[in-house]
Amino acid sequence: MSPGSETRAMHDTLFLFGATGDLAQRYLFPSLLRLLGDGLLPEDFRIRALALSGHDTEAFHDILRPRLQQAMPMASQEDIASLLRRIDYRSVDLRDVDSVAAAVSDLVDRRCVSYLAIPPGLYISTCEGLAKGGALAAPARLMLEKPIGSDSESAEEIITTIGQWIDEDRVFRLDHYLGKAAVQNLIALRFGNTLLEAVWNRNYIESVHILVAESEGVDGRDAYYARSGALRDMVQSHILQLLCMVAMEPPASLEADRIRDEKVKVLRALRPLDAKHAARDSVRGRYTAGSINGQPAQAYQPPEGSDVETFAGVTAHIDNWRWSGVPFHLVTGKRLPERTTRVVVTLKPVTHWLFERPQRAQAAPNRLVFQLQPQENIELGLMSSLAGPEWGALELQPLELELSVPTGLHRRIAYERLFLDAFNGNHTLFVRDDEVRAAWAWIDSVADAWKAADLPLEPYPAGHSQPVLVADIGGTNARFALADTSLDAPLLKDSIREFAVAQFPSLGDAARHYLEQAGATARRGVFAVAGRVDGDEARITNHPWVISRNRTAAMLGFDELHLINDFAAQAMAVGLLQPDDVVQIGGAQWVPATPGQPRNYGVIGPGTGLGVGGLIVRHGRSYPLETEGGHVSFPPGTPEEVRILEILSEQFGRVSNERLICGPGLVNIHRAVCEMAGFDPGQLQPPDVTARAALGDPQAMRAVDVFCAVFGAIAGDLVLIQGAWDGVFLTGGLVPKMLDSLQHSGFRQRFEHKGRFSSIMGRVPSLAIMHPCPGLLGAAAYASDVEHDMAGAAT
Repeated sequence: MSPGSETRAMHDTLFLFGATGDLAQRYLFPSLLRLLGDGLLPEDFRIRALALSGHDTEAFHDILRPRLQQAMPMASQEDIASLLRRIDYRSVDLRDVDSVAAAVSDLVDRRCVSYLAIPPGLYISTCEGLAKGGALAAPARLMLEKPIGSDSESAEEIITTIGQWIDEDRVFRLDHYLGKAAVQNLIALRFGNTLLEAVWNRNYIESVHILVAESEGVDGRDAYYARSGALRDMVQSHILQLLCMVAMEPPASLEADRIRDEKVKVLRALRPLDAKHAARDSVRGRYTAGSINGQPAQAYQPPEGSDVETFAGVTAHIDNWRWSGVPFHLVTGKRLPERTTRVVVTLKPVTHWLFERPQRAQAAPNRLVFQLQPQENIELGLMSSLAGPEWGALELQPLELELSVPTGLHRRIAYERLFLDAFNGNHTLFVRDDEVRAAWAWIDSVADAWKAADLPLEPYPAGHSQPVLVADIGGTNARFALADTSLDAPLLKDSIREFAVAQFPSLGDAARHYLEQAGATARRGVFAVAGRVDGDEARITNHPWVISRNRTAAMLGFDELHLINDFAAQAMAVGLLQPDDVVQIGGAQWVPATPGQPRNYGVIGPGTGLGVGGLIVRHGRSYPLETEGGHVSFPPGTPEEVRILEILSEQFGRVSNERLICGPGLVNIHRAVCEMAGFDPGQLQPPDVTARAALGDPQAMRAVDVFCAVFGAIAGDLVLIQGAWDGVFLTGGLVPKMLDSLQHSGFRQRFEHKGRFSSIMGRVPSLAIMHPCPGLLGAAAYASDVEHDMAGAAT
């Protein structure tokens, strides 16, 4: 019999243990109500509800009735009344074998099914009582909720002990994910379509991601969760079952044991995790205080002595021919931004790329996405042509194809399907004993590796574990990356990608393309923009994009989007810089500030213009200073500089610092130096000046020396103006290119030459930022500050 056939149930009595629990009230009784309404339960079907609470049947009905109405608002009052008439309630102590036996013995002459919606630690005593009361004798059946045990040893004890009282072919171990139509559809799509089965292997599939995210916390399950954690609670059960459905070989038939044979082979082929690779291939975390839908959410605080995780991520490897080298990324967690379960199969890129746009590196990969909750649907991501004016200009864009079952088609929810199959003896969607053993063997290897490697618990704020999309938008190129605000170093360097602005019609299109390429989901963003940010909009001179915060956020489906000036972002980066990210040019040895230390920094950066700002750090929070200091009047410090000022004044009238200290400013200085020496400067660009200086051209060398000296004087003035006694950071596009000149010029001498403050200035460090993406780093720092503010408010 295949799953999905809808024959009326053959068994006519259900013993439902744990009847007052959340699972029974929210899912099991509503599922039985729907089966009853559809005429799929016998006319004389009876339910005995059993739990420890000392209710009578009438009181239990009063508790259950509103829960049924809430869960099944379309159900008729007649159907609800009909179900309640079939339910009687008994109080029972599940640790007392005689109590269990007495609670069921009067109905064992019927065709009984016992459902244990109780903690696995009570399975053995309950089953012993059922056996003593005669409720496990053939043809009786037993339904057990996973997980079966808490490790291999406890699972083996449960399987072996219960096996003394009931045969394996009458045991139905539930994993309710297997009852979902979308999960069953995995088998139909894989083995019913040549298109998919032909590419379903290591030659064509790049990776598989399986995510089970929960927005709820541990609330109400504290005692159980303190012993299990995310790995044993979710990965061992739901996620490994999903992995089996994706990775199994074609079964010989749809007979239950043929399917389960193939699942066991997958589980046994899982490579055990070892301590050496634990940090590389896995992560564990625990949620701290945060916010859910704008409301404060408290941190999870397990009982003393418990070290369990609320987030688990493991990269699994299946050592067989089909899947060798394909990573299976398994992720689950509580207090994540949304409740969702999905399987994402990402295919490898095409072997030869024919198209100019997008470039191969920017093309979205083909993906097959199985969404299991909150809705069940299937999407196929392809590349399709974007109509152009001519064949040679053929351009591709991502195309998402919906493969969902039509919403009008009647489908059963998971527990309805599983009840019906168990009542009729169909094992296809249930877990066999050797599956349980193989799953626990691999889970134990992960737990042992974590313990041996002493893998730490990474904190993440409740409700905000999704990465933040950060961007640095310049006039020509746009850089994107992901930031994990739960980390001390939030910028995820491996996620950085750069695109030409001209490739995309809008910032939203570029950001969406990046997320698709990265296979990431984000609901928040921080974008640094090379221009003035004015309320909702940011403007960049001669830029093809009109940047609107509201429109871009709506296009991306973001809950939050912050636009900040790019130089403010570079100032924010200072708080995250490490010694390897900077080269010191004089002053006392700089060390990064420790948490809580107040700091005042100056930040100055010559690029196409001159950015001047600062960073104030107080109480663990960073505050960037945005100024227009590059436009203050240039104060010459030598007779030569006075003459340069005169020459530039003839051309520009007023001369600001930016007229000298930026890329075009270097050209201005070179022109003035050549004029003073009676030479034709020619039509040079900044790289031409530095290149000629490197070759020994006297005027170019002098221009570079003057540039460095004036730069040093202005940077030193910044210390006095802003009180930046903890250091001045040099950033901008010219700094890495001119580092050698800055180190071997008058930069530092002019920096310190401040009259009676010279001795103090000698101790102030000046540092060249060598980090390749300070704008992205600063955007990530800004995102972390926003996150910490929200968490602080929640606390």
